[in-house]
Amino acid sequence: MTYLPAVRADLDASAGHLEIPEHIETRTAALFVGILLNWALFGVLMVQLCTKTDTSRIKTLVYGLCTLEVVQTTLATMDGFHWFVYGWGNMVNLMDIHMAAINSPIMDGLIGAIAQSYFCWRIYQLGGGLWCKLAYFLLLIAFTQMAAGFATGIRAMVINNSEVIRILSTQVVETAIWLGGSALVDVLIAISMTILLSRSRTNMPHTDDVIGKLIRSVIETNALTAGVAVLTLILFIAFPKDNYFLCPPYILSKLYSNTVLAILNNRINLSNRFRKSMQRSPNPQLSLSGSQERSYHHHHQGQTQQGSGEDDHRMAVMVKVHQESHCDPEEALSGASPNKVNFDRM
Repeated sequence: MTYLPAVRADLDASAGHLEIPEHIETRTAALFVGILLNWALFGVLMVQLCTKTDTSRIKTLVYGLCTLEVVQTTLATMDGFHWFVYGWGNMVNLMDIHMAAINSPIMDGLIGAIAQSYFCWRIYQLGGGLWCKLAYFLLLIAFTQMAAGFATGIRAMVINNSEVIRILSTQVVETAIWLGGSALVDVLIAISMTILLSRSRTNMPHTDDVIGKLIRSVIETNALTAGVAVLTLILFIAFPKDNYFLCPPYILSKLYSNTVLAILNNRINLSNRFRKSMQRSPNPQLSLSGSQERSYHHHHQGQTQQGSGEDDHRMAVMVKVHQESHCDPEEALSGASPNKVNFDRM
């Protein structure tokens, strides 16, 4: 690392005299697109902001994530002005890291750890025994990737030159730990939540339909964040001379925040649909077969119409009652009863 100051000084001294490279888009396109996508996902996040029926703990999580996202989007916008407005055509400004070290690896690592901690808490609530240990293990990896993200950002701020960072791209172990750890946690969370939710099936059509939708939502959202993290790592290693790897980190934190809000809102929407479907359906269903059987013996004594003095006639009637007990998704998976599922703990 002793040669870094000399390399950075040479690049900074020559940057002001450099003409704009022929393929400047390899350095600017990813930055420009990343900032635009950051704003787009920020708009999606604000649309999803709804905590009317949530507890104070969930509201704190949601508003905390949204506050961090406001800060992250502000820093990303400052980067855009620094590179493409105030420093238009200036290679010195373009090579300057500016706020990118904070709003990408540091903010991504922090917000990602918060979102992953939320899912670890869900696993802890849903499972028991070994699942609790797994939740702690995933939490450890989540904070490890956050620490690696902080280390990546601090290193970038110290170097403060994108050209030098690209030269050292294959030597930055912290970046691999940050992105690889994020992807690993997301994959393990998706697998764990799928298994736990699948175990919560009750063979009741309404409830199982809701559980199935939640399983698909968990898999899709966690697969998306894991895919973006892996894509960033691949671009970082495969294209060390270009800025392609800088685009995905601008949206990674937004994907984590949108994932949490999408899961919460999906739970609320499914709960409302569940209540409406239950209101339209009859409570007990009578059929010729069922899970609960009750025998009702109706005794009828009487004589035949001829009054011949025959013995009393005894008639027994067997009625089988099938009754399907449903539960509200907002009260599901509460652990109060093994036959009930409380989706508020998902």
